Amino acid sequence: DLHGEYSEIDQPKKAGDEGLKVKRLILGDKHGDELGESVKLELPCLLPSDEAIDLLLDAVRIADETNPLSGQGVDLLLNLYKGVVEGKPLKGKTNKGRTTRTFPPPKDWNNSRCPSGESAPQKFFEGLIEMLDEVGEFLGYTDQTIGAVRRRLELINKPELWGGSLDVKEIVLPGYVTLFDLSSYMPKTITGEGFDVPAKIIFAEFLKRLVKAKQ
Repeated sequence: DLHGEYSEIDQPKKAGDEGLKVKRLILGDKHGDELGESVKLELPCLLPSDEAIDLLLDAVRIADETNPLSGQGVDLLLNLYKGVVEGKPLKGKTNKGRTTRTFPPPKDWNNSRCPSGESAPQKFFEGLIEMLDEVGEFLGYTDQTIGAVRRRLELINKPELWGGSLDVKEIVLPGYVTLFDLSSYMPKTITGEGFDVPAKIIFAEFLKRLVKAKQ
């Protein structure tokens, strides 16, 4: 529901009718008397490695579709995740030649590879951004590539997007109409209307998981 047109979809149209059984979903945190279940994505560090990397890459690609991240940028992002979150040693180049190095997690992650608590999503992305220069320079990436990855991480660092779970089998129920209300994330602009970044990412991920669940 992009425009709030289906707010009464579960109401009978005439006397004697039964209303539809509707499962209402709302992106981000609920506010006031909003009807619906709040939906957010899992922090990547809580998922198995392959799923985490797929989710992170999908998010940065969707966040800036008109200016795709270069292959070098994708490689840097993968190395950043593997080095900081998974603790894998990375091979870089120094004045003394090639060397291998491990990177500890950021200090406010409390010695964990995945921060916890209410502020975990913000800590997670700010931690990756904090470590980006160090990892990028060690691996020999250019300032331009490091800056491109930083911009995308900043684009997806949205509190309404992360810190939940998107289990399609629990959300899409047999016998119900699933109504995803994205109307508050459709800002009007001079050139028309378009999704905000959180809505684009979470709806694309919802559709991807819905297709997988049916396979």
